[in-house]
Amino acid sequence: MELLKPIKSIFNSSFYQDNKLLLFSALLSYFFLLFLIDQHALPFDIQFFIKWATAIKNNGLSHIYSPNNQCDYMPGLLYIFKVYTSLISDVSSIPQTIHYIKCFPLFFEVLAIFLIASEIKKPDYKIFVFIVGILNIGYLFNTLYWFQIDGWVSSFMFFSFYLILKKQLKWSVLVFVLALNIKFQAIILLPLMGLMWLSELKNFKHGLKLFAIAVFTQVLVILPFLINGSAKYIFQNVFNTYDLFPYVSLNAKNIWFLIVDGSPRHIKDTDAFWGLTYNKWGLILYVMSILYVLVPLIYLRFFKKISILELKKFLILSALLLCYFFFYFNTQMHERYVHYAMIFVVYYCLSNSKWVVLFLFSLAYFLTLDEFMQVQKSLRNFLFLFNAQFLSVLFTLVLFYFIIVFYQNFKSLKREF
Repeated sequence: MELLKPIKSIFNSSFYQDNKLLLFSALLSYFFLLFLIDQHALPFDIQFFIKWATAIKNNGLSHIYSPNNQCDYMPGLLYIFKVYTSLISDVSSIPQTIHYIKCFPLFFEVLAIFLIASEIKKPDYKIFVFIVGILNIGYLFNTLYWFQIDGWVSSFMFFSFYLILKKQLKWSVLVFVLALNIKFQAIILLPLMGLMWLSELKNFKHGLKLFAIAVFTQVLVILPFLINGSAKYIFQNVFNTYDLFPYVSLNAKNIWFLIVDGSPRHIKDTDAFWGLTYNKWGLILYVMSILYVLVPLIYLRFFKKISILELKKFLILSALLLCYFFFYFNTQMHERYVHYAMIFVVYYCLSNSKWVVLFLFSLAYFLTLDEFMQVQKSLRNFLFLFNAQFLSVLFTLVLFYFIIVFYQNFKSLKREF
């Protein structure tokens, strides 16, 4: 019953009265977005989704990790395939209907914007903030047109973060484990989440309870695969995707497009660059950037004893930068991997009215995705918009902005407390 407290708190009468119109707008927006769902998808990805859904329909969920299926996704999406295939009678209809699965991640993306807008104090302004957030084509493109699940996992990363701000540690841990089981990339937020959980522990027994919740949730998720002995293949298949495309960048418009001579998409990240390989330079820069975020947080939270609520803006920036740095410095990055930062960019910008920053980030992300999908064909008349260096500069400018704001916020908190 204790785990139901956050649900009760969200849907108590005062919350409902304060956000009645916002809730109606969110529901209306979701049902409107359902009409936009069509068969748009990246062919490379959708062929595997169809293959896995077909295998689940024919052989059951627990056998999906057999070598023949080449399944390298965590169980979260596969459970959705199981529900979806149980609702259709004929396996031959899968290629024509699988796109309806988009409605599932879309729901959580709408919910994330709803929660962000619900924190706005002015009632009329809530609706404006929600509309700006939900109509962001960069935010929705990944789900509606690409048909990937980065929006789903990033929403769960946000929910886990949001719940710890609300002092709901048990739910935060549970939701984060679910995020890891949607896509393992959620682990990029673990250093921050781990520090936040640790700082909120009451005692050793409390820590054991949180650990037990995490273990129980994980076991429950993989139970069908434990029963038939295929659980060992889950992480084996997922980790086999590392170095699958050993290039400096897989179309991610990050730092490498600014400093590499030639196209990073065609350069092996094992090649030498200034005495080390590209891969090692990426890891060094990434580790240094993690320390840039975590060291000030440790100082403020553990030495200055500043509460999580007082650190809220700083923590949002911390989550944002951890996800952004992952995309910006590492090699082998897909263009979609900046999506994990997007929900935190949206959270910060909508909460602080940083419209220009949100626009520039969303524009860069949308153009990067549409370069591949070419949904907006009329934009082909403005080819300079898709120039790799131009997009990389946009991402770099936004990142520099957040680095500076993070540092300024740290100095302000250090001086104030």
